[in-house]
Amino acid sequence: MEKKIISDERLQEINKSLYEISEKQVQNQRDLMTNEQSEQHFSEISRKCDRLFDRLFCSWNKDKAFANWLNQENTELLHNKQQISFHLEDQRKALNDEKRRLNDLEDELYSQRRALLNE
Repeated sequence: MEKKIISDERLQEINKSLYEISEKQVQNQRDLMTNEQSEQHFSEISRKCDRLFDRLFCSWNKDKAFANWLNQENTELLHNKQQISFHLEDQRKALNDEKRRLNDLEDELYSQRRALLNE
């Protein structure tokens, strides 16, 4: 009888943990979608910015001072774009790692629950 009570308590703990993991997985999926949208928006803005700099440079290339300034600004912009790209990629990798970790934990809890129910 006492073993049954302990088993029921453990089963409740496992179910509670599964519920919490499920909530974390939903939030992780939302974060992944937000990150993906951010990457798409950034890519779109980056392409528009590249076209703008190309147009400006083609239009104003006779003014050497402006062309030099434009090149400096474009170099700075490229550096910033690279930093943002790395940040978004790191964020995506971290979210995917968290997704794998949560899935592994969920699988482990389901195995524990099956073993407990089979006893």
